[in-house]
Amino acid sequence: MDLKKIAFAVLGFSASTVFAGAMGPGCSSMDPAMPCEGPAWIFGVQALYLKPTYNNHPQLGSFATASVASRWNDLQPIYSWGFRLEGAHQFNNANDINVNWSHYSKTTSGSTFITTISPVTSSQHLTSIKPKWDAANVEFGHHVDLGNTLDLRFHGGIQYSRISHEYRARSNLLTFSDTLQMKYYGFGPRIGADFTYHLPNEFAVYAKGAAALLIGKQNFNTITAGILDIPGSSNGSRTLLVPELEAKVGATYTFKLTQSDLCVDAGYMWQNYFKAQKVLTISHLGGETDFGLYGPYLGLKWVGYL
Repeated sequence: MDLKKIAFAVLGFSASTVFAGAMGPGCSSMDPAMPCEGPAWIFGVQALYLKPTYNNHPQLGSFATASVASRWNDLQPIYSWGFRLEGAHQFNNANDINVNWSHYSKTTSGSTFITTISPVTSSQHLTSIKPKWDAANVEFGHHVDLGNTLDLRFHGGIQYSRISHEYRARSNLLTFSDTLQMKYYGFGPRIGADFTYHLPNEFAVYAKGAAALLIGKQNFNTITAGILDIPGSSNGSRTLLVPELEAKVGATYTFKLTQSDLCVDAGYMWQNYFKAQKVLTISHLGGETDFGLYGPYLGLKWVGYL
């Protein structure tokens, strides 16, 4: 009789434990490929290899003076290195707070040719463009287990972004130059989700997406001396809502250590700020453009369990 009672007690305890595990909150991890083992501190760094893109080049392709029309070849920014730093704390088995900062800045120099239509002449111009991008996020995340191989992390928070461009043009026949400067500073709410599929032997693949709506100041300043436009200067500013979208796909591998994990992360990212940059010269030449970044990245993440 006592053995039967003990057996029923063990079965009842096991069933309640399994049921509680299935219905309770999942464990939390800043990288779902890593096992969850309670509270932890997390630090990560990524090397970004990015190229800016525009739906309209900041130089905006075609300029016209008071007497002639001009056709320009675009000077496209090149791939260059940036970085992303992050620090996080996971707690209460399913929650985390993450702070991260991404940065990119690179000057691209080259030569373009301008052809005037009337009269038909050509000359070489020395040009440079320097895009600069910073984005800082504070995220509050919640992790949900979708089975033995699937994980989902929802997050929400705020983003601060700063985007700037400086474009210069100088004729090979002249010593002076024209300068266009464009800036946007904005902050606002941000939401997203990270989806991870676990593979054997500590590998995993993931897809991540996020969106933000930023409110901030957009401004521009120009000085032209007859290259991009007739001599003169212009400036302007306005308060603007800028939507931002981003997506990542990649894979991770986790090294299991005694009291911590080390995760290698490689992937590809896309990011776009809509109508974030605008410029108008003294003759109202120019317009507005999106600003985007895309390219691969490689990173390391350390998880130290408490």
